[in-house]
Amino acid sequence: TGGFGALTLNVGVVKVPDARLDHLAEIFKPKKVVYADVTYVDLPAPPASSEGHVGTEELPAEHLARLRESDAMLHVVRSFDDPSLPHPSGSVDPARDLEQLDLEFILADLAMVDRRLERLGAGRHGTPAERESNEREEVILRGLKTSLEAGHPIRDAGLSDDDAKAVRGFRFLTEKPVLVLLNVGERDLGTAPALTSGIEAAYRHQHAMVDHLSARIEMELGEL
Repeated sequence: TGGFGALTLNVGVVKVPDARLDHLAEIFKPKKVVYADVTYVDLPAPPASSEGHVGTEELPAEHLARLRESDAMLHVVRSFDDPSLPHPSGSVDPARDLEQLDLEFILADLAMVDRRLERLGAGRHGTPAERESNEREEVILRGLKTSLEAGHPIRDAGLSDDDAKAVRGFRFLTEKPVLVLLNVGERDLGTAPALTSGIEAAYRHQHAMVDHLSARIEMELGEL
């Protein structure tokens, strides 16, 4: 997910070089070598939730679908100060912005869990096998509801493989692995490792990593 701004969806596809594939190609001499690719979908942060509505559900349907269909999240967190680009919240605070987006995703998953539990509780019809499946699903979802209400993402819930498979169709946002990238300024590269270590120490979640880069420098290198 990208930063704040207009609700613009940008898609980029990057080929992934693989020395192992090159070695195999030298051996077998195929007519064509096809590298794996990664599709990046750049989205702004969702609107903030308020009483009565969930912020992510205010996103265009295509944007929310892209979020749910993704295999992992890449959260670029602003960590540079630039007076010409004022931060919407009035100050630069990567820990706060990271917490806010996590909260929006937790609320989105909680809303989905609540809706499904309501439907499961509305009726106990179907075959014995279907009722048994629904009862098992309800037990799993009630456990997730407790975790989400406590502010914990689903990736920390320790679901077994069977339980994770049972709720895979929901495509929960907080179940996905996440890479947090702190976008630092060029002048801050010297202190960036300490900032990264501090955020990482506080961000104790499963299937999560924290790193840093300077997007401006990377852009300039790309232009060169």
